[in-house]
Amino acid sequence: MEESKRLRQQGADIILLHYSYPFPFINTMLNKRIILRLIALTNLVEKNSEEVASFEGSDEISRLAKTFALYFERVKSQETELIRLSLSDPLTNIPNRRAFKMEMEKAIAMSKRYDWPLTVVILDVDSFKLYNDNYGHPKGDECLKTVAIGLNEVITRNTDFCARYGGEEFVAILPNTDEKGAKVKAEEIRDAIESLGIEHSKSTVSPVITASLGVATINFVNHHNWTLTSILNTADKALYGAKTGGRNRCVFSSLP
Repeated sequence: MEESKRLRQQGADIILLHYSYPFPFINTMLNKRIILRLIALTNLVEKNSEEVASFEGSDEISRLAKTFALYFERVKSQETELIRLSLSDPLTNIPNRRAFKMEMEKAIAMSKRYDWPLTVVILDVDSFKLYNDNYGHPKGDECLKTVAIGLNEVITRNTDFCARYGGEEFVAILPNTDEKGAKVKAEEIRDAIESLGIEHSKSTVSPVITASLGVATINFVNHHNWTLTSILNTADKALYGAKTGGRNRCVFSSLP
């Protein structure tokens, strides 16, 4: 954003330099109307106003305005793409850990405001190191991509959110979802991963890829002090219980 601001200021400086040099000729080469148009365009460029694109006229100043409008559009497009890339996991093309934390902060704020229950799911692909060791890292990458697709197909509400948390871990945010709804959705996720049918001959759990899920449901009706850290710790402890309890299962916990 700072770079964009610098470029806009540079554009305004170029306009003023182009039309005000050499200074002795201003009165003879430019009339009052052109000077006012020049100042107006410079102000629009400095503010990165969308009105630059509709700057009226057929003189050189209006043509310059159109050039800057195209330039600003390109810069804005590049900024949007950079933001998207910074919040996207390059392997699976779903949101990354950074995007998840941002979404969690919003979900917590909304849940506190409306006293909604909030459910968070942490998913760990079972025995993924054994899968990588047996099939190789390229196949491991393909496995994670497929798991991400399967997770996305189950997380269908517009308010829900899923992301890759890191390694073989994925996370899901389910706003306005109580313990009963959490159990239904978590089992859907677990079943969807197993139903992908990805062969895993070295697994001690199943001949196909499975997942363990730790599920935390938070209620803000009586307590509004649950934080991102406390919620994730609760979900992570539940995940640990799922893994030590035999894997390919869901373990549930809640914060009252």
